[in-house]
Amino acid sequence: MRVLRNIVLLAVFAMLAVGTTPVAAQTSEARPQEQRSGDHIGTVDGLRVARTEGSLAVINWNRVAGAESYNVYVDDNPAISDTDGWLTIRDLDFLTSYSVTVTAVVAGVEGPRSAPVTFETRDVTLRDPGLIVDFGIFKLSSTRVPFAWRDAPGTTIELFRDGVQIPASELGDFFERPIDTNVVPGETYVYTARLSSNATGAKGPFGPELTVTVPLGASGPPTLVSSYADTSVTVLRLGGLAAERGNSFEVERNGESIGVFARRLAGANEWFVDDRGRPDGASTYRVRIIGAGGEAGPWSNVAETAPLTTPPIVGT
Repeated sequence: MRVLRNIVLLAVFAMLAVGTTPVAAQTSEARPQEQRSGDHIGTVDGLRVARTEGSLAVINWNRVAGAESYNVYVDDNPAISDTDGWLTIRDLDFLTSYSVTVTAVVAGVEGPRSAPVTFETRDVTLRDPGLIVDFGIFKLSSTRVPFAWRDAPGTTIELFRDGVQIPASELGDFFERPIDTNVVPGETYVYTARLSSNATGAKGPFGPELTVTVPLGASGPPTLVSSYADTSVTVLRLGGLAAERGNSFEVERNGESIGVFARRLAGANEWFVDDRGRPDGASTYRVRIIGAGGEAGPWSNVAETAPLTTPPIVGT
């Protein structure tokens, strides 16, 4: 036994002499783990915004050694992968602020995010709406004031009546042009307008002022062109009537109204037959237009009929 113990002691001394660690000691110590957290990857620096426009921004940054790609984060959106060290970010909104960060990817491991950089997109569709051009009024009637101007893409017209803007909801539409229908025949209004950018809401300067007097159902008084009387009726031929279908006209015989009658023809002329007059004696007639709202226009000239006259008599 003494001999065996001496042999074991000699073996231990031999191992200590050559610096050998016992097997138990070797297996009890934890081996260093492989780094996979990305902390060892360099942080992207030099991130900058090179250019911004209405819907895009161009960014670039300093490359990281060993990086095979980069992830670009715009706000909280999913990453955009890139390999060039610069990127054009598209499909952005006009006049909107964004925050962007970039990470480097090495051997499939993503590094830490860079310091964020913020930017704001600009509006390049229409920076300044400009002055409204060729602002005017066309086909004025007793019930509506239609407007015309030179088209400016990307803009909307804003109309003002007597210094107050007319809400778009109160404007009618006439061949894709706004019309003011809240008018009173015979009244005078002052209109002006300006352009507004659809993208930014920026306002252009006001255009010229237009003073408009709404007509009383027609552009002027009608004309009794001629009259004709036989043994039973009197026929009147009217001219200069309003061109709009639906206007009526009032007839006066010998100074007294005989009624309001609906238009039958769409043009400027009309015929009227009076079967209640005095075909056997002289009569005088005049007419005036009655607008759609019941407003009365000015009286026409006077036409006189003689009894039992065969040819037409021209009105005076």
